[in-house]
Amino acid sequence: MSTGTVLVVNDDRDAGELLVRLLERAGWATGRAGGLDGALGELDGGRFDAVVVDFLGAGIATSFRLLDAIRSGADAQLPVLILATTDTNRLFAFQSGADAFLTRPFHADELLEALGSATARTADERLEYRRAQLLGGASSTA
Repeated sequence: MSTGTVLVVNDDRDAGELLVRLLERAGWATGRAGGLDGALGELDGGRFDAVVVDFLGAGIATSFRLLDAIRSGADAQLPVLILATTDTNRLFAFQSGADAFLTRPFHADELLEALGSATARTADERLEYRRAQLLGGASSTA
């Protein structure tokens, strides 16, 4: 069962490997990048249906730099999921164009649901979802 191709961006090799294995077991094809430059190179060279961004060492600011680069580039409509240590930047993530925001620790099913939901929505539906998150109209992280 193939559900699409997702780029996993994680600067912690072991955590990135865990995400890749989880996604592949769920039927996703994966690409992998360990940093901002690597992610931008992968996006230039590959065809992805979504991006999961989790910068453990580099921090949330790097996640937002990658999100901004995606939203201002050729892949502007690509669904992007941000994984973070705290909920502090949730609203900023949705204002910046994230399609999902999960706070560690999260259950594997939460990630898969968020990814599936984000990729199933049209660009207009993702925009409406972001607006609902900003207005507090939706309590789900998916």
